[in-house]
Amino acid sequence: MPAPVCDRVSLELDVPATCAGSGASTTAVRPWAIKLGAQLNARIVDDNRRPIDSQSVAAIEAQLAKLYEDMRSAGIDPGGDRARRLYV
Repeated sequence: MPAPVCDRVSLELDVPATCAGSGASTTAVRPWAIKLGAQLNARIVDDNRRPIDSQSVAAIEAQLAKLYEDMRSAGIDPGGDRARRLYV
């Protein structure tokens, strides 16, 4: 019996449970994704199957900064105990 074929691998960053200053953002995760993609001869794409490039990363980083700001405004420290209780 042939081995099952997988046509997709998903890498996710649990944003609310990640400290804002931890470096665990798309800029930190992206090199891992690129290396894995190269090993699998695959493309790195977003949820809509559009390639993720440096422009995409900049847009994601801006959205993350806004999310972290909103969380702090609501009294929730990104990556803190309350964030993990609320989002994980």
